[in-house]
Amino acid sequence: MSTPSNKSSQALTVKSSQHTKDSASSPRRSSKQYTEAIAKLFSINHLITESEECSLELRTQQREQKEREVQQVNLEKILKIAYDVSTDDSANMPDPDWLAHFMFIAKNIYSVNMQALWGRVLKKEVIAPGSFSIKALNTLKNMTKKDAYAFQHACSLSCSFGTDQGKKLLTGAINQKMSLLVIPRREQSKLTLGQYQLPYHELLSLIELGIIHNSELESGAISQYQALPLNYQNQHFKVLASNKMSTFTYYRFTPTGNELAHLLPVSKYESYQTDLIHLLSQYFIIESS
Repeated sequence: MSTPSNKSSQALTVKSSQHTKDSASSPRRSSKQYTEAIAKLFSINHLITESEECSLELRTQQREQKEREVQQVNLEKILKIAYDVSTDDSANMPDPDWLAHFMFIAKNIYSVNMQALWGRVLKKEVIAPGSFSIKALNTLKNMTKKDAYAFQHACSLSCSFGTDQGKKLLTGAINQKMSLLVIPRREQSKLTLGQYQLPYHELLSLIELGIIHNSELESGAISQYQALPLNYQNQHFKVLASNKMSTFTYYRFTPTGNELAHLLPVSKYESYQTDLIHLLSQYFIIESS
């Protein structure tokens, strides 16, 4: 059975076996050689290679020309991706200001994996203008490939409960029992998200990007009498509290996080679902619906 991590790799990684072979067979290069290669790539190697004398103006023109050419290639690749994943469904032209902002950012997206995300953004925006805010575009611009992997893992662990369809990361449950001294005795059970490929440092990165709110929250008391709907990756449950003082703990996606979550193909973590249901069963009555 394919695991979510395997599917994540398939969704976000374009494998290049030839590149791997070339890397293995090519001699190791020094930092000096890489610095020189970078300088040549951006046409700013004049002082390093002591090339034939040409004016500063001409060197500037050469650099700017090369930069514009690469940006043109980036945009062409992203538009081709958007075209390839589009269908003949009814669509509309995005807002001109949004489109201008999209192009301004997209021209500087060089990674093949991130270009694929930007292509899907444009496709979804054409189908439903207003799907992605300019704030969401700015957030996506700041995401690295590593951030995208972490976000995909977070989406695969996310659920929704109650009437709010916003995505949440359930992390545990709290049960408070009255003692003989009428002082509530607080019991808490937690899941460690790092066990499911979302370590805490990656969660912090998503918080810093503004994709997830920066504090763990506690729900209101779950009812003993009216079932609370809980949806995890299209599997539906009904939850009733065993007593009147039981709650969930969770991290909540921001509005930007919920917008961007529609970009990534996700699948459920069977082990996370099993462990989550086992944990919640200590304090709640869980039924599949």
